[in-house]
Amino acid sequence: MNDPPVQQALAGNEPLRNLGNYTGGTPPGHLRLHDLGELLRREALRRGFVPLTEFKIGVLTWGQHTGKIDWVWRRGPDGPIVAAFEIEGRDASFKTAGHPSLIADHHKLMRLAGARKWLLLFQVDHDLQPKDGRPNFDSCGAAARQLDAVGPHDIRVAMDADLWDPAFRARLAESQTPPTGAPPMKLTYDADADALYIRLHDAPAQCRVAHLTDDVAVDYDAQDEVVGVEVLHARRVLGGGGTPAVELKNVMGRPAAG
Repeated sequence: MNDPPVQQALAGNEPLRNLGNYTGGTPPGHLRLHDLGELLRREALRRGFVPLTEFKIGVLTWGQHTGKIDWVWRRGPDGPIVAAFEIEGRDASFKTAGHPSLIADHHKLMRLAGARKWLLLFQVDHDLQPKDGRPNFDSCGAAARQLDAVGPHDIRVAMDADLWDPAFRARLAESQTPPTGAPPMKLTYDADADALYIRLHDAPAQCRVAHLTDDVAVDYDAQDEVVGVEVLHARRVLGGGGTPAVELKNVMGRPAAG
């Protein structure tokens, strides 16, 4: 990293505002990928959260993407996840059809119930050049429409420059936990991958996976409570070739011993 103001900021010797003041003619406040992550890390520490990068949520079976989220904030080393962040270049929003990275971001973030979920778009390449040639393009709106096309979600989309606003940063970890009672069970069906995921409650950092068949897997948490059920080839397994229909009865938390 050859930009002295950024080097000093990453070392903690300069205020955060010096991130994004690059040489090379990029607009002030626009960030490179790793600098955006550094800003998230420092903001988490400032607010008393534990920042974790490459946060594993289990193996995803669709596409070629690992089940890791770019950044999460936890309330203490073993506490709940309060915010989760996937980071993409703003040019990922340019496609009119679904971008594979945004589809994977949707699947990964929606595995975390109760956390504020964000897709953040950075605007500067590693060589300090602008990420694209469409300065007036509504990247946030386009990315949000791509997420909508994947399925229901509560993911918010923002630009890197938005993080310089203290009022915006204050909203990064607003609680999404239901006010009373247990969080509702959620079913997510990916028609393109023909994969169904039944999430019973918030998935922890690590979970044990039990493969009941080649197509059905059950996720357990550290207490051997059922977190969720994944069904591949759902049309065939559940729907006899048609749209899957699911009926759950007497779902128990713990697997049988043995």
